[in-house]
Amino acid sequence: MLNAWGNALSGFIIVALTSQFWHVLPTQTFLLSIGSLLILLIALHDRLKKYLTPFFPYFAGGTIGFIWFASVGHWYAGWQLPNTEIQQDVTIQGEILSAQHHPASSKYTIALNTLHHRLAKGNVRVSWYNTGIHFQRGQQVQLCVRLKPSHGLQNPMGFDYWRWLVSESIIATGYVIRCDKNALLQPVNDLASTISARLQKLALPGEKWVRALMLADRSQFDKADWSLLQRFGLSHLFALSGLHMGIVFAICWWASQFVWFAIGKFHRQNASVNITAPVLWSTIIVSGGYVVLCAMPLTLVRAWCGMSVVSLIISSNAYISPSQLLKCGLAICLMLFPFSIYGISLYLSFSAVAMILLLLWLQDKPKAGWLPSLLTLLKLQIGLCSLMMGISALVFGNIYWLAPVANIFFIPIITFLIVPACFISLLLLLIYPSAADIVLQPTSYALVFLIDLLQSMNALYWRVQPDCQPLVVLYFLLFLLLLPRFSYQRRLMSLIAICAVLTLMRTQSTPFEDSSWTLEVYDVGQGNALVVRAANTAMLVDTGPSYPSGFSMAEAVLQPNLQRFYPNVSLMGVLTHFDNDHAGGSEYLMESGLIKHWRSPDGGCQRGDRWRLGQVNVRVLWPTSKATKFTPNNRSCVLMVEDNGIRILIPGDIEAEAEQQLLALGDDLSADILIAPHHGSKTSSTSPFINAVLPQYVVFTTGYLNRWHFPHDEVVTRYQKAGAIILNTALDGFVRFELNSANFGRPINVVTARANLQPRWYKSLSTN
Repeated sequence: MLNAWGNALSGFIIVALTSQFWHVLPTQTFLLSIGSLLILLIALHDRLKKYLTPFFPYFAGGTIGFIWFASVGHWYAGWQLPNTEIQQDVTIQGEILSAQHHPASSKYTIALNTLHHRLAKGNVRVSWYNTGIHFQRGQQVQLCVRLKPSHGLQNPMGFDYWRWLVSESIIATGYVIRCDKNALLQPVNDLASTISARLQKLALPGEKWVRALMLADRSQFDKADWSLLQRFGLSHLFALSGLHMGIVFAICWWASQFVWFAIGKFHRQNASVNITAPVLWSTIIVSGGYVVLCAMPLTLVRAWCGMSVVSLIISSNAYISPSQLLKCGLAICLMLFPFSIYGISLYLSFSAVAMILLLLWLQDKPKAGWLPSLLTLLKLQIGLCSLMMGISALVFGNIYWLAPVANIFFIPIITFLIVPACFISLLLLLIYPSAADIVLQPTSYALVFLIDLLQSMNALYWRVQPDCQPLVVLYFLLFLLLLPRFSYQRRLMSLIAICAVLTLMRTQSTPFEDSSWTLEVYDVGQGNALVVRAANTAMLVDTGPSYPSGFSMAEAVLQPNLQRFYPNVSLMGVLTHFDNDHAGGSEYLMESGLIKHWRSPDGGCQRGDRWRLGQVNVRVLWPTSKATKFTPNNRSCVLMVEDNGIRILIPGDIEAEAEQQLLALGDDLSADILIAPHHGSKTSSTSPFINAVLPQYVVFTTGYLNRWHFPHDEVVTRYQKAGAIILNTALDGFVRFELNSANFGRPINVVTARANLQPRWYKSLSTN
């Protein structure tokens, strides 16, 4: 019976994991049909038992998972904004789930109660610029906002913001507008706010770190803090999750045992008392109270639910293997928190739990005494850290060579000393705040010391990219060497398998095998960034924008993609002009060493200049040396890139005036691929220019529902009348043209992120 349930859980989990890759959602009629079929088969199970294969539990669990996650997708689709409320002034009411405050802006995630005077579901994420008002988590607010459907950049590498929005149940993003209706409806009067206020009065030197570990409040972390933690792989230590919940659960268990044992002894001095059940329920209730005091962050609620259910199962005295317990916990989390399947934290958490169970199973039973137990614990820590470092490298794209040292040193200290101290202080802040100060002062100074130590180690920064993966393999090798029950032959075979998998991943991720040269247009929002590659040389044209907050498309998009796909390629840079949406990341790329020199209209990119990329010729058509009185847009560097009959025209942000000058110069402007001038503005793409180019493909590099409404409708119509195939990075995401004039049947092959690389059901919900 247990095996059947275990197989059903396996089927449920497998199908659930596939749902994040679905291209479309199954229809509700289809879901009703397969649900009815499953009910019928279950009702007739006894009669059909000899005909049903042993795979029926897998089928039943998989069908339930299919119906559940398809239904979740339909719920999310049903929460979307109607077209009449997109980019319109609307009023929302809801509870603030998270708040991030910066000098010039604040960012809030809000659980909707009403939207434009109607009941609403889902969350929205809004920015509020240049305001002195700082709302806090848990407050009920009313805001006037302008929203658009959830949308994110679509590129091969880099943070998948769109997927993260889905994982947080966010249906729209936008910004707050000035309005008399903006107001705080209900302040926070719960215990969490009381603790927060009392903690603030203590004026601790490392208050933001204490807040993160005590109240799951990381709103005071700045970009430098996040960068430091991520670099050393320690972000999970300051995000209350399974690790912290396990410590709190253990403390509550020991405390409950002591209390109930004392009560039993007091009432029945000569009788043995079975206190397992009251201890377990007391632990669940008290630890649940801790989750409430921390304002119920999802990671902590998920860990508490999983630990509570697993503890109840274990206490039932039924024999269940660790793997079945792990499957049970994962299935429960997926049922209760289905959107977490789109976030990375779920996979990292359960990977860590699975590795701990594996290591415990492989370890020999330690000898009696504290020293052998300590050595076993240290070995477990090293093995877990080594394996998780390799996984993190593959997930996040890079690792830091001192990260394992930092993990081995920091994790035990924070886990067994700092977290218990914060938990005890949390209780004392409720009961006796002055006593909490006695515990928190040394705890805070210890945290400050640890962070300063990290800063010192940061001076030795040297990042390892997974394309040069010897260190990743070394981590896995270290893990294998720590497995005492593995023979050396199995360790060697495992290492060979790991190397083969990493090599295969690298080979499959390199998209340049089947074409002689390529043009890649990256999705950088409202801006330009593209790469022309031929042989072992490449040319980056423009960088996309950067923002006052410090966010840069060069760092978020270009750097991970260039380092992943161009590790041994000679890369040159061209700036068509100096507007932020084209050159915002130029300084960053030079500081990072990816680009050593920029060609621009001020030098190296004027009419008559030319160079080669392998077999590909690049000619500069504009500006002339005398074109000094034109606007910056009209002085944009215009490039003609060609090889063996295939031509690409890259005109920057030129407008009608510069287009007329180009036509007057008499050059042959015909091209197979055109990057639309000025993102499709009606000030560009005049009919004579389009007729001279007659492109087969035209690419608009625009931001989704941008405030300029690029590309303008009349411009799109002109290109359509000329017979051009329209591509738009706002809708299609990253676009790659694979160019091979030797392939007479299909010399130009087009690959887009949305249609080919990352087709996902939730991307079809955005307004076209």
